[in-house]
Amino acid sequence: MDHVDLTLREALALDRLEDFIQQEETRGVELVSGSDLERALALLITRHRKHTADGSDCAGFRCGEWSSERVSGCFGFQSSLDQI
Repeated sequence: MDHVDLTLREALALDRLEDFIQQEETRGVELVSGSDLERALALLITRHRKHTADGSDCAGFRCGEWSSERVSGCFGFQSSLDQI
């Protein structure tokens, strides 16, 4: 069975943003303004912030997968949510 790449739309519908981000990183996709990768990261970070504010633990992230440097480096991309 061949591997089928997820689109951002499919990842959102299937609640698989983490898989989409991993897929794009594996493919070597650059993180650029307006890209699907930027949008996915922004959505994942926003979900994490919302759940953190609600008192949930590691919601939206697989515990241990995301280093603090990697996550904090992505916070500047929140503005892309307006483009989705």
